[in-house]
Amino acid sequence: MTKISVRRARWFSAACAAAACAAFTAFPVTASAATTPSFNLPSMNEAPMKAWPMIYGTEPTTERSPSARIFGIIQPGYSYDQVAGHSTVLFYRFRPGLRGKLTKNINYYFLPEFARNGATLDYLTNPSGPSSKFFHGARLLDGSVTLNQIPEVHVQIGQMLVPFAWEGVVGAGGLPWINYTDGTVNIFYKEGLSDSTINAGREMGVMAFNQFVAGKRSWDYEAGWFNGNGLSQTAANRARDFIGHLGGSYGPFGLAGGVWTGTETVAGTNLGRTKFALDARYGNYLKDSFWIWGEYQHADDEQAGAAPNLKAQSWFVSGGYRPVRWLEAVVRYSSYQPDTSVGNYVNMTSVVGTVFGSHHVRYLLEYDHRTFPGFGKRSDNRVNMEISVPFSISLM
Repeated sequence: MTKISVRRARWFSAACAAAACAAFTAFPVTASAATTPSFNLPSMNEAPMKAWPMIYGTEPTTERSPSARIFGIIQPGYSYDQVAGHSTVLFYRFRPGLRGKLTKNINYYFLPEFARNGATLDYLTNPSGPSSKFFHGARLLDGSVTLNQIPEVHVQIGQMLVPFAWEGVVGAGGLPWINYTDGTVNIFYKEGLSDSTINAGREMGVMAFNQFVAGKRSWDYEAGWFNGNGLSQTAANRARDFIGHLGGSYGPFGLAGGVWTGTETVAGTNLGRTKFALDARYGNYLKDSFWIWGEYQHADDEQAGAAPNLKAQSWFVSGGYRPVRWLEAVVRYSSYQPDTSVGNYVNMTSVVGTVFGSHHVRYLLEYDHRTFPGFGKRSDNRVNMEISVPFSISLM
């Protein structure tokens, strides 16, 4: 075994031991919990998962109006990166928001980000030297109003999370891991493949959506026109981006696809870009004792001059298993190819352990091992820990 492998094993063993001690101290195992049947396949009569735009953009029809509710999530944690050579205690997310109804048919949703992460960091370009990062402090992620006057159609206006690929839209309190795949970060969370700033999957625009449920069957649609300039809340050109998504489910089986077409202005030149995504899942990762989930993303960016288009693709497959109600193990393998014309890849194997506490609090430990075939770089190992604390307080 190499020195790097030995050190990696020691890091992971120590992190797992610490997390296990904390978990068993906080959640002692009772005899009944230990003897719970360890494996149950998802039911064919399982109720469909709620489409994420329905969660972000609408309020329960039974809720009175006007209404207001403070909600959000706080996620402190720890991160160690072998290549960076340092560790840190940090906030992954710190998002207090406000949502509710203005009238029976008008909902609102407001969510800022206070943590120092990709959504609140921008790069400042310095023509005479290296670029630098600029920290915004608090930054608006979501600020929208949803109109429900038209039967079977919800119309959301403002800055919102766009439903392109499933991993990028799952709520922070339900995502079964800490770190996103490299494909989501570089394809979904960026306007163009060459961009340095993160859009956090948000765009300013208008979107129509709805979900239809009939027993164990459901289907949902989303279609919107957006500025195509991320979190800036302004348009960079006269063109608008179209983002569409269709999803369907039957019992525990789900299938969805998304498409994104638009134009990006680079050095005064308008360049076309196209993205698409496919998702397939078996089971509900929010509650089932066993589930499988896979995703594919592809991007095609026009380049200036006579240069050929830059194309990238990514995929991942993951699975989760709960031997008991309060404990889950997740394995995920992902691969990202930043340029399909070159044999370079970023491959990542992730192992995640989650302890579920009361009031929807989660304790996560993740180990990522990344390799870089074709890049000539050495492998990277990361260990992340996170405490995920959601909250919701009704005001009126």
